[in-house]
Amino acid sequence: MTTRFYCTWRGRKLYRVIRGREELFCGSREECKRYLAIHALKEEKARVAEGRQPRRRHPTFRIFRIASRGTARAAV
Repeated sequence: MTTRFYCTWRGRKLYRVIRGREELFCGSREECKRYLAIHALKEEKARVAEGRQPRRRHPTFRIFRIASRGTARAAV
């Protein structure tokens, strides 16, 4: 990824973060540095998570009990 000068807008220099031919972000130089840092952190987290084994979870069972007819009529 590269950072290139794009234009001056209202007295502010804007830069683009580009990967290949695709523009990923546009902002000031400091904003571009922050974007690159966050992007690298997210990629690292994704790489670590990809190598991890998924947790094994036990299936959840629900038991429903039906009241007998006499009990249902007495409750009404």
